[in-house]
Amino acid sequence: MLPTIPNERKRPAESGEEPDAGPKIAPAPEVPEEPEIIEIPIYNRTQDFTSNSDPNLSDCVLVADGRKFYADKKNLARHSLVLNKMFFGPSSNQDEIKLDDVTEETLQKFLELSVGCQGVLSDTNVEGVVKLAHKWSAPVIKEACGEYVSKECSLSLEKKLELASLFRLSDKVKTSLVSSIKDWTILDSIKDSTITIGHDTCLMNLLFNKCMELQKNQPVAVNTAQPLVPQALPQVSRALVAFPIPLPIPPLRGQQNYEEYRRRVRERIEQHSVDEHMYNRRGPRTPPPAGIPDFIHIPQERDYLRF
Repeated sequence: MLPTIPNERKRPAESGEEPDAGPKIAPAPEVPEEPEIIEIPIYNRTQDFTSNSDPNLSDCVLVADGRKFYADKKNLARHSLVLNKMFFGPSSNQDEIKLDDVTEETLQKFLELSVGCQGVLSDTNVEGVVKLAHKWSAPVIKEACGEYVSKECSLSLEKKLELASLFRLSDKVKTSLVSSIKDWTILDSIKDSTITIGHDTCLMNLLFNKCMELQKNQPVAVNTAQPLVPQALPQVSRALVAFPIPLPIPPLRGQQNYEEYRRRVRERIEQHSVDEHMYNRRGPRTPPPAGIPDFIHIPQERDYLRF
C-alpha cells in the first residue's frame, strides 16, 4: 500500500523511463534544394546541342567554356579526320573531351554546320569556325566558310585575303577575292596593311597578274603643257632635234687644240642647216621603192647622201 501524499496530491505513475533533463526541441524544418541555374547562351542557335534530351542521338560530350555539348561520334568522324582518329583510333577511350582553345559559340556553329544547318555564319564567328575547321581537317565545313567569305562576308578585303591564305581556302575563293580589285588604291591598302599572307604561291600569282592587268589598262599620261622643242631655242637647236648630226668625237685634253674641235663642230652645224634648207625647198618627192634605203651614211665623204 502506497503512503498518502498530503494536500491531496497523487503520486505519478511509475514508468521505466526517466524524465527528460531539459525541454524538448522541435526539429528544424526541411529547406528545399535550390534548382540548378542554367545560363542561356546569348548567341542564336539553330539546333541545341547543350541538352541531352534524347540520349539515343548522342554518344560523346565536348566541353567548351565549361558548357557541355552532346554530339554523335560517327557524324563528327565523317566530317573531321582528326576527330575520326580521336574517337575510333587505337587509343580512343574518351567519351568526354575538354577543348581549351575553343569558344562555345565556335563549337556550336561547327556542330550546326556538321548536321547541315544553313545561315549560321556571321562576320563575328566566321574566323573562329574556319580556324577550327582547318585545325580538325574538316573540308566540308571549311568549304562552307570559304563560300561565305567570298560571297556574303562584309569584312575588309585585306581580312578576307588573310583568312584565305592562313587557313588555305580553295583557289576559287582566292580568285574571287582578287577579281574584286578594280584600282591601285586597293592594292596599295593591301601592301600597307599588317595582314599575314604567308607563303601562298597561288595568292601571290593572282596579285601579280592583277598588277599587270591594272598596269596594262592604265592610260599613258602625256605632258602637253610644254612642247618637246621650246620655241625660244634658236633655229640651229631645232634643226639638231629634227635631224640628228653626228658630231666629231671631242679630243682628249693635251692631244689637240679645243679651238680646232669647236671650229669643226660649227662647220658641221652650218652644213647641216644648209641641207635642211635645201630639203625644205624641194617639197614633196616620190617615195623610194620598197627595200631601197632613203639615206646612206658615208663617214668618209658626207654624213648622208639622199637619193
